Amino acid sequence: MATLHKFEYKGKKYDVPSFVDVPMGVLRKSRKGKDELDTVFIILETMIGEDAKAFEALDQMTGTEFGAWITAWTQGAGLGEA
Repeated sequence: MATLHKFEYKGKKYDVPSFVDVPMGVLRKSRKGKDELDTVFIILETMIGEDAKAFEALDQMTGTEFGAWITAWTQGAGLGEA
């Protein structure tokens, strides 16, 4: 069973798959990103799904909020450090 990362944004609660459960195939595909930001979104869109309610929350975040969210989601690991 996959581990869930729980977060709250603007009073709403969300669950997304935890970074520790990212399949190696997702990381392999993400290496083809044009830059670091592209790589991050390849991973997120594959893991969470572009149509997920959680993505609506992520899309509303400022850069600072998103950076803090990524740090929490990855538990401080870089996205290349599965």
